[in-house]
Amino acid sequence: MNPDQPILVLSRKKPHLILFMVLVIMSGLLAVTEGSSGGDLPDWLTRTWGALLIFSGSVALVANVQRLDRERGMLVERGALIMQAGAVMAYGLAVPSYLGWTMPMVVTLLAALSWAAANFWEVYLIGADLKLIYATRRLSSRRYDASDG
Repeated sequence: MNPDQPILVLSRKKPHLILFMVLVIMSGLLAVTEGSSGGDLPDWLTRTWGALLIFSGSVALVANVQRLDRERGMLVERGALIMQAGAVMAYGLAVPSYLGWTMPMVVTLLAALSWAAANFWEVYLIGADLKLIYATRRLSSRRYDASDG
């Protein structure tokens, strides 16, 4: 092994994220079933939220566990997490708007904002990993260019 060659080890398979995406998909399936909100919220709201959770959770899960193209998987996962954060924030803001600003609804809003913040943190971490990949690629291409003469 060449001591000048950079070593890059990135693992996108994080067991807690895989479990979380499965729970997101299950939450989405629960939301699209009939009467999941008890009739207090508009049907379109729960079904739209559920569909976005199912879609974004499935895309993020597949992108996280696939091994074909790690960089593309990271980009797709990042996009799915951004979409999921938007869906969660929209639902978290809509629930108190429809049901009133009682303490349980404020807690729902805070939970949704925390969920979205966790997604945005993971988006940041994926971006940092991608920057490392791009920097390593540039470094290795410069090394080959310099050795060509």
